[in-house]
Amino acid sequence: MTKKRLKLFTVVTLVFIFSGLTIFSQVPQAIKVIVAPDHTNWTYQTNEKVKFTVTVLKNGNPLPNAKIYYEIGSEKMLNTKADSLVLVNGKIEIDGGTLKVPGFLRCTVDALVDGYKYKNLATAGFNSNDIEPTVTLPIDFDKFWDNAKKDLIKVPVDARMRLLPERCTGNVNVYEVDLGNIINSRFYLNI
Repeated sequence: MTKKRLKLFTVVTLVFIFSGLTIFSQVPQAIKVIVAPDHTNWTYQTNEKVKFTVTVLKNGNPLPNAKIYYEIGSEKMLNTKADSLVLVNGKIEIDGGTLKVPGFLRCTVDALVDGYKYKNLATAGFNSNDIEPTVTLPIDFDKFWDNAKKDLIKVPVDARMRLLPERCTGNVNVYEVDLGNIINSRFYLNI
């Protein structure tokens, strides 16, 4: 194959690949699992019951006889409820229960459609502003950080900024910023 034909072949191949990617990226996901609590702001008072609505859509329409498996429990804890159901009309409301103490209750749903698993979840917050820490601070916590701040103040900031043209766009400039560090090295970040 000549250089000219190789270039033409490469260009044509790339055009087909990028055209396919563009078309594929514009096609919405055929199956969607939607999980939502019954309060639009997702917040509840302790002891208030939450209901999770689960909808399985295929091409934007409720999928009749969709099979789901769900789990409900406090976030990052063992589940308190798990079951499987068939959504006759593609939608169902599940009693999520409640929490007696401030925290988060999560409903995770797996839908099995045509041999593939689709997953989504929703979380309800119960008096989330009143959540208490689960551990206590070490006795020397404040002393440790006060000493660390005293050590850090001795280190010159020595800020340096470098434009990263390969990451810039027509609307945004991206910079690498690096700063002096307490352990005699540099701290880097891109902004």
